[in-house]
Amino acid sequence: MIEVYVDGSGKGDAVFYIRNWEEVMKWPTKAQTHNEAEYYAVHGALQRIANGKIIESVTVYSDSLVVVSQLNKEYNIKKDALRNIALTIWEIVAEMKKRNQLVTFIWVPREQNLAGKILG
Repeated sequence: MIEVYVDGSGKGDAVFYIRNWEEVMKWPTKAQTHNEAEYYAVHGALQRIANGKIIESVTVYSDSLVVVSQLNKEYNIKKDALRNIALTIWEIVAEMKKRNQLVTFIWVPREQNLAGKILG
């Protein structure tokens, strides 16, 4: 199983940390909110993993309950910007599922989010 930690800041920065590979990517985005930056981090991480030839399940950990609940389709997504990113993420997840890569989104407290420690 591949473990991914994601975080985003209200300043627009996004970061993901792929624990198994000790890989970190941090970049500025055009995100207007913490949750939007968090979505960009999820998207970036899944793209990175999906582009590889890895056939493992993926668990994405985030300290944003809203983002996790929306990506798990438990909460509605009211903002168009977030909905558009979510649709792209769900497309990646569907493609990964075709290759038997299951993706799970799990909420973790901020102090357990390894990407949050990187973002500061």
